[in-house]
Amino acid sequence: MIQSYLKTAVRPLWKHRGTTAINGIGLAVGLAVALLVLLFVRQQLRTDRFHSDSEKIHRVTAQVQSEGYHHATAPQPLPTALRESVSGLDAVASLDPDEESFIVDENESLTVETIETSDAF
Repeated sequence: MIQSYLKTAVRPLWKHRGTTAINGIGLAVGLAVALLVLLFVRQQLRTDRFHSDSEKIHRVTAQVQSEGYHHATAPQPLPTALRESVSGLDAVASLDPDEESFIVDENESLTVETIETSDAF
């Protein structure tokens, strides 16, 4: 009995293989994109939530492209300018991304990306 039901269900799918393939691929791509969007939104909502006053934290950046990479950075005088011109700020800190290379042995080196920060004041 179940075998008859399966044959009845599979026959139209097999008869219209092109449409079935397009629908299957569309469903897979749609689910994958929805999953990626949900993961991105989840990550954005979780950023800095472990701080007690997380709603007061703001990040000011400018998009800079160099050597084919995009960096979220801000000009060096910005923290000083913010401290002097904007009232009501509890603290201002600047981040400085850095790349350091360490020699592992004669033929290999290890590159480590670090972020240095100034004291927040």
